[in-house]
Amino acid sequence: VHPLRNTLLYERALKMALKDPLTGVNNRASMRAHINQHISLAQRQNTPLSVLMIDIDLFKSVNDHYGHIVGDIVLTHVAKHITNCTRTSDGVFRYGGEEFVVMLPSTASKGAELLADRIRSDIESMTIESLPIHSNVTVRVGVAHYKPGESQISLLKRADDMLLAAKRSGRNRVIVSSTTPDLEPQSNA
Repeated sequence: VHPLRNTLLYERALKMALKDPLTGVNNRASMRAHINQHISLAQRQNTPLSVLMIDIDLFKSVNDHYGHIVGDIVLTHVAKHITNCTRTSDGVFRYGGEEFVVMLPSTASKGAELLADRIRSDIESMTIESLPIHSNVTVRVGVAHYKPGESQISLLKRADDMLLAAKRSGRNRVIVSSTTPDLEPQSNA
């Protein structure tokens, strides 16, 4: 009984170590392992891989005006909306304070752009009772697509560069890297 209990406790502790305790999505440590796995699969199977980097617009002002408890509520709502827009095969990760990363295996540029815009739109239309009626939450999204032979650092940097471009162009934006081919998933038939 004790070895079984210890095994179950270990598995639970391991799962908790890879999840963000506030939002319930995977954390940054978990992301590193997932991105390496997805890059390996994309190389081996010659399938596309896209990455979204998402940042909540003006999040500091939410914390400053309404307090950190409301900021936490906003983070959990945003994480829930991102997760609801994605497939079970996609990975959603809290990257930092108000930043999230979404990994999209077998997703070419058009599909990634459509999903990024759906996430942006879904978050823009969400209501949070803790915020005044006239307030809405918006996000900026940077989209990058895996290039054969590229490292995880390079892929994440390109997604971050697209996010920075979105930040420079205003709120509530999606910017897509235009320097990658639009590969469609290959069938295994």
